[in-house]
Amino acid sequence: MNDVLDFYDDLPVIRQNTIDQLIAKGVPALSMGNASPAGDVLKEMRGHCHSDGYFDEAEGGELHIAILVYNQLCAPVDVACWHPRFGVVTTHCGRAFALGAEQIGNPGSFVFGQGVLVHSSVLGWLKAGRTGVYILRPKLAFDELRDLPAITAENRQHGLELKALLRPQRLPKILVRKPAQDVVYE
Repeated sequence: MNDVLDFYDDLPVIRQNTIDQLIAKGVPALSMGNASPAGDVLKEMRGHCHSDGYFDEAEGGELHIAILVYNQLCAPVDVACWHPRFGVVTTHCGRAFALGAEQIGNPGSFVFGQGVLVHSSVLGWLKAGRTGVYILRPKLAFDELRDLPAITAENRQHGLELKALLRPQRLPKILVRKPAQDVVYE
């Protein structure tokens, strides 16, 4: 089995009061249960978010909702740790690009002129039944999304933010080779 999946399986399932709070915010029950490739449920972790995007477990830490994150091949790669009160999202391993990344390579996600829906918040992604993606690592957006025919933003401002992300982080410097000097070897 996968180390991330083993880790995730050992986490406790979210408590009823957390489920009630999410339902009050408009999250459908299926988003908390089996709406993912493996039918995983939301779990919980205690710990601290760091500004570098990583999460450290700590028994006395704040309660976070843990979400198993898949890559485009539907393999579990990381655990996203979301603090619903503050909207902060970090990852446990730093391997994941986006929640819902498994939908990027699925043609059903962008048929009939529709783009893959990109959400601006984890709450929005959960409210949409885990359809579309929520970007966890913005620096990877260009490389991960550039082959899609279209993406759909939530609103105009979000569209402008995505447009700014969808540029290469850097381009290589181009050097022009000088013509070689005629060298005579004797």
